[in-house]
Amino acid sequence: MANFKEGIGCTLGFGTSSITLNLFDVSLDGVSHSDIATHDQSTTGYITYVASTLTEGGTMSFNVNWELYDHVALEGALGVSQTITITLPKVNSGDATAPSYSFTGYLNNISQSAQIGDLIKGTLQIKVADDITFVDGAAV
Repeated sequence: MANFKEGIGCTLGFGTSSITLNLFDVSLDGVSHSDIATHDQSTTGYITYVASTLTEGGTMSFNVNWELYDHVALEGALGVSQTITITLPKVNSGDATAPSYSFTGYLNNISQSAQIGDLIKGTLQIKVADDITFVDGAAV
């Protein structure tokens, strides 16, 4: 049986900027390989392709409930390449550590919105600039 877990307690950490945010949700626009055209003047029928050996890490989008003091720190983090860590909830409450993803990336977009009777919300976009590493949580 799978051990499903609610996304309660996910955090986003910026290594160099020392910023940690509680996440509302996160999405990855897709890790992909580029197509390299291999056809030439002798090709007939379909255009031929091979997959690039380089991986495009994509962009991750994070929605957070905004703390007003976060804005200045986040603006300072714009364009700064650093270790980004997404920490997931512990699988079991007694586990020593929680699973996490980490990668080198940089914050490339900040947006926020405010509505009457609601929290100020922000969306952060981070460009994945290197391999994404998954670290499994450790049981006690």
